[in-house]
Amino acid sequence: MHGTSTDAETAEVNRLAGMESPKCTDCHVEAIPGGDENPMHQVHGDTLSCQVCHSVTYTSCDGCHVAVSETSGNPFFETEATYQTFLIGRNPIRSEERPYAYVPVRHIPVTENAYEFYGEDLLPNFNALPTWNYATPHNIQKNTPQNASCEACHSGDASIFLTADKVKPEELEANLSVIIETLPPMVSLEQILNAPALPAAHSKTACTSCHTTGMANAPISPENHLEYNEENCIGCHKLQK
Repeated sequence: MHGTSTDAETAEVNRLAGMESPKCTDCHVEAIPGGDENPMHQVHGDTLSCQVCHSVTYTSCDGCHVAVSETSGNPFFETEATYQTFLIGRNPIRSEERPYAYVPVRHIPVTENAYEFYGEDLLPNFNALPTWNYATPHNIQKNTPQNASCEACHSGDASIFLTADKVKPEELEANLSVIIETLPPMVSLEQILNAPALPAAHSKTACTSCHTTGMANAPISPENHLEYNEENCIGCHKLQK
C-alpha cells in the first residue's frame, strides 16, 4: 500500500510516490468496477480508495516539538497528543497511480514552531503541505461502520469527514486541498445506481459549466443538485466506458 520508490527521484518525493505495492485489487480483482455485483464497488470503485470503506480507526498525532530533557539537557522530540481517529478527506497527492478523489487522512505531528529550539522561523513554508495527509492504515476489514450502509456517508452527518471545523485555525491554509467542503449528497443507493451516465465526451468538461439554472439550451440540474461540486457529480454520474 506504500509507494515503490524504485528510483531516487520518487524516493525523494514521499513514501507514497509511485505505484501502490501491493495494491488491493492485485488479489481482489473482483472489486474493480465491473468485476462483481457489489453496488458499492460499481459506484465508488474509481472514486474512493479501498481504505475509505475498508479501514477503521487508527492513530493520529499532534504537534511534535523539540523539547529539552530535564535530566541530560539534550533536545528530544515530544508530541503534544496521540489519539484514535478515522476521517475521510480529499486526496492531497492525486496522481495517475493514486487517482482516488477521497482517501483516509491522518494528522501528522508538525507545527509552525516545531523546531524553535534550534532557531526562529525554521519552517517558512509550513503551509506548502497539508498537516492532514494521505493515510494507508494497516487495519483492513471487510465490514466497517462506513460500509454498513449508504447512510453512513450519505446522511448529512459530517463526523466521518475532515471538515474545516476539525482543523486548527493556524493550519487551515495548509489543508485547503484536503478539507471536505461539501458533504456527499443525501441520496439512496437506488438513486445513485439509476443516475444517468456521463457521455464519454464529457470527461474533461466541468459539469456545472453547463448544468446550471442559468445556462441557455442546457439541461437544468435538479434543484437539490445546486449545492454539489464537481467531485460529487462523478460520485453518482459515472463516465460511459
